[in-house]
Amino acid sequence: MLETADQVASVAGFVVAAIGLVLALRRRGPVSTAQRLDRLAEVVGAQWRDEVEVRGIATAWTTVVVPEHRRLVIVGPAGAGKTVAAIRVVRELVARRAPGGPVAVLFPLHSWDPLKDHPHRWMAAELARDYGISPAVALELVRARRIVPVLDGLDEVSDPVAALRALERVHDPAGVDPLILTSRDRVVVTGAEVVELGPPRVAGWEGVSSPLSLWLAMASGAKPAELVGLPEAEVERRLLDRFVGAAYPDTPRPDGRRRWRAGQVERWLRFLAREEDIAWWRLVRSVPRTAIALLSALVVGPVVYAGLVLWLPEDTGLALMIALSNAFVVALLGFLRPYPDVQRLHTGLRLHVWSALGGFGFGCLLGWAVSPIAAVAVGTVSAVLWGVVGRIHDNAPPRTAGPLSVLRADLAATVVGSLPIPALLATLVAFASSPWKAPAAFFTFWLFYGVVWLSGTAWTRFTLTRLWLAARGRTPLRLMTFLADAHHRGVLRRTGPTYEFRHARLRDHLAR
Repeated sequence: MLETADQVASVAGFVVAAIGLVLALRRRGPVSTAQRLDRLAEVVGAQWRDEVEVRGIATAWTTVVVPEHRRLVIVGPAGAGKTVAAIRVVRELVARRAPGGPVAVLFPLHSWDPLKDHPHRWMAAELARDYGISPAVALELVRARRIVPVLDGLDEVSDPVAALRALERVHDPAGVDPLILTSRDRVVVTGAEVVELGPPRVAGWEGVSSPLSLWLAMASGAKPAELVGLPEAEVERRLLDRFVGAAYPDTPRPDGRRRWRAGQVERWLRFLAREEDIAWWRLVRSVPRTAIALLSALVVGPVVYAGLVLWLPEDTGLALMIALSNAFVVALLGFLRPYPDVQRLHTGLRLHVWSALGGFGFGCLLGWAVSPIAAVAVGTVSAVLWGVVGRIHDNAPPRTAGPLSVLRADLAATVVGSLPIPALLATLVAFASSPWKAPAAFFTFWLFYGVVWLSGTAWTRFTLTRLWLAARGRTPLRLMTFLADAHHRGVLRRTGPTYEFRHARLRDHLAR
């Protein structure tokens, strides 16, 4: 009788805790569309203000007047400053928007395949990735015309003609919906004004005919007299040759140490120049599948063995067998699924509801093997773990999603994702045996399941990739620090969670 009463009290405690958590979350209240847009405008404005400061003088000759109907095509040859002009357009539109109004967002087009991806779904995916908005909300904002698309680089799309047709089809063929586009070639967009960028006009540099060459000359410390009379292609080649050395001078810091040497940097940049954009979660594609599998097994096996020996010191043979089994599983996972996607802790609200219901059912099935009371308790814990955790982030407003913040978000999602199954099984052990055994059971189950989960995530694969590439001399071990430093020096530019070379010409020059 006392045992039954104790179990009933435990179930009541679980239910009350779950209800308290749900009520605490509900007090936050939903974020309105106007609030999301206002917050997104703040984030976008701050993002491109910082980027313009890094790019420096390049904004001086790329002023573009945006028409009231916000439908514009910016045309110019390679190196004419189209991307910088697009950034200035975004800043101008964000600065003059009314509270709760649409927000201009820059979308680099090189990642879009118009033959496979619907424009709205592609923009929503980019918006969700770059600013931490849930995919469902991002798609709703795009479809409701609450996002003003500033599309950079029509010529970088695999099929520009198909891309233009797709954009015209979804962005009002009558030419009313806002749409800003940059392109090397002059294109016709219904209702859009066309602005063609000309050569820069800066005193003393009259012989330089492109913003790219002017920026390279100033960044590398060249003198106007050195470039007089040379063809533009030769000017550009000479400036590109000396750019890395100028960006990374071999002068020691105040503490007497050199952070990066120009020779090392050039070798690392030449490797990174193979990528059109530098996304940390995609760098794992440069590591062979067999290497991923082997590295995963070499890390997981010893970790599992050490953990089990700590809890089962009297049975090292069993610990070794389990560790080898886990190492085999993660090696197989590394070979079959070597390139995982970035994870986030939020999804659509409907998914949370169905996850909670599914989690409750799954927990009840597990707990029913012990008793009906355990079924209710385990089901409640399961519903909270799967159905409520994501909602914390579903109501979060947009935020800047830089490379490091996305890496940290993936790490958080990685850790959280490894917890539900061990927590459920530990709860089951608490009801079937003793509550005092729950912590040890949780740790043991985590070694079985959690470590395997961790091994297959983007954060873990990136960590292994850093080790592999650094060992082969292709990148520094502190890769994210190096990329942030290259951005600060103006070698790279940042677009959301990815880096790109300051200009495609610079990337192509390094990738030779």
